[in-house]
Amino acid sequence: MSSSIPNYPQNSQMMSIQFVEECRHQSTLVNITENEDKELTGFLDSAYLDLIYLEPLKLT
Repeated sequence: MSSSIPNYPQNSQMMSIQFVEECRHQSTLVNITENEDKELTGFLDSAYLDLIYLEPLKLT
């Protein structure tokens, strides 16, 4: 059973290797979820489109 909780390194010399491994792990989890849950993918795509086409808020 894999965990989605990040594993933070205690030793700064190992930080870059563990960081890369953790990034790969998190990427894999996202990829699996996106491939299995098409509704989530559609929701995220829709949210992204809302953000990029959102007009700036006028405060005056």
